Amino acid sequence: MIYLDELQPYTERYSALETRPLTVTAHLRSGSPLVAYDPVYLDGLLAWAVMHTATQGHGLARSDDPYWLPLPLRLLWASGDGLPLWGCSVFLPVGDAEPDTVYTHKRPPSADLIDARKIKPGVGRWMDRRVPLPVRTCDAWQARCVGNADAIRELLAGVAFLGKRRGIGFGEIAEWEIAEVEFVDAIDAIVINGKLAHAVPADGPISGAAAPALVGWTPPQWLPAVFGMGWPVGTAVDRVQADWFEAAGL
Repeated sequence: MIYLDELQPYTERYSALETRPLTVTAHLRSGSPLVAYDPVYLDGLLAWAVMHTATQGHGLARSDDPYWLPLPLRLLWASGDGLPLWGCSVFLPVGDAEPDTVYTHKRPPSADLIDARKIKPGVGRWMDRRVPLPVRTCDAWQARCVGNADAIRELLAGVAFLGKRRGIGFGEIAEWEIAEVEFVDAIDAIVINGKLAHAVPADGPISGAAAPALVGWTPPQWLPAVFGMGWPVGTAVDRVQADWFEAAGL
């Protein structure tokens, strides 16, 4: 784990904040469906926002090891090497979410500045391409969490898109909505209807009913260094260490 001085003020600030059960809802603009090959994690989105804010948009140096990225969320558990399991879910559709396919097209350039005979739209680099994109058509996507509403709202103010292919207008957000709720049980932040709404590690306080697999369970979920054996989103829950969560004040 890499700790940076630039992020220390965020660690101190967020650790002192009061956290409450919340829902975080992204209302998408009409005609801008979500493109997501994998679940979109609230903690992953907030981690990007913290990194972007702390570095003034410059980003972090490429590293095979993960950085410590403090978040305004309840820390539920940490691995032996300090990797955090935050109290939040992935974004799930509000209401029906119909699967659909849209297509992007790559066309050869005009021959204004080069010899037109070098442009062969049937083969090679200039070949026409029609690329299918799986989308989910739903007006709103919602995540649950135990966090601080004001701090989350501040971070999300600079997030205008959700999911993939944002550069061509997919997943554009019209409005963020953050609301306090009362969960039936605090574990409902990451377990919804008996299934995981956040990937969890095999040595953590929650276990899945299926055999464990290799998953990215902490931000950034795409980094190989944070992969470990565990259970992905959607796995039926087999066991929750209720005493552990009670001891943690959840």
